Amino acid sequence: MHPKHKRIFLLVAFLVLVSLACNIPLSGLAPDPSPTPAPSLVGTWESHVGSTLIRFAFESDGTFAMSMEAVPVGQGTYLFNVSAAPMALDLVYDDGTTLLTILEFLDANTLRMENVNDLAPRPTAFSDYVTFSRAAP
Repeated sequence: MHPKHKRIFLLVAFLVLVSLACNIPLSGLAPDPSPTPAPSLVGTWESHVGSTLIRFAFESDGTFAMSMEAVPVGQGTYLFNVSAAPMALDLVYDDGTTLLTILEFLDANTLRMENVNDLAPRPTAFSDYVTFSRAAP
């Protein structure tokens, strides 16, 4: 094989290996520009904080309900911003309390939410979060 052809062959082989390793399509050697959509927040999510079962039920109409140990403790509306980094979730309770939270999906059925009180600004990073599991779609 001619030395020039050998270098071209090695370069193409290297690019194919890099493409496979980085999951980059060979057409254009650029990552897929379409973002992966975030899993849906709609559904029922549960977590145990200590021995207390906390449940959030998010509806597709933008409303939610929260319960502790199956006892309703609040309801209201929510705004979910998946474009924010990290994702932002505003919980506006019917009594006027507003919680500015952040969340991250660990997978389609697990998320973590940073807990804050109603007087705190929205957190910018996770430090004292609660992990929730999807209990129902």
